[in-house]
Amino acid sequence: MPFGDTQELEFLIMSDHIYLDPTEYHFDTFLIDPLVLICSPEHWLTEKKHCRFSDIASEVFLIKPEHSATRDFLLDRIQENNKELKNVMEINSLEGIKQGVIHGLGISILSRLSIMQELKSGLLCEIAFDDIQFSRGIRYFYHKEKYISPATKNFLSVLQSQAQILTKDINK
Repeated sequence: MPFGDTQELEFLIMSDHIYLDPTEYHFDTFLIDPLVLICSPEHWLTEKKHCRFSDIASEVFLIKPEHSATRDFLLDRIQENNKELKNVMEINSLEGIKQGVIHGLGISILSRLSIMQELKSGLLCEIAFDDIQFSRGIRYFYHKEKYISPATKNFLSVLQSQAQILTKDINK
């Protein structure tokens, strides 16, 4: 079981690329989270607006350290597409990665949702890939034998409706 005693927690929210046994858990994907290539506005990629994964092979790539679900997702998708990252710099926090990219230490692939403000303000630029896509679902789940309180059911309903609004903002 991914989380302790079934009475400890009512539900969890996590990426859909982590396997859950459908006979044991109820889960619902409520948000699709595109991960996008980002660079600083001064980076040479901003002139292109799009690229192939091979175009960034020699770039320094800022990524979270081992045991990060986002890192695992990215590396799995890259490997599935027979590609690899060669120059990697590990940074522990999302904010550290964003600041590193803003200040020209390298490029990265991050959740568009996590960088919307920086994109809008021009601190970061998004570059589209022509040959690979990174998108993951975000879902909530709970054990099928777990009693779900009315307050939690209401919260999950609000979560889904807010996710629909976020989806419009993410895909603008």
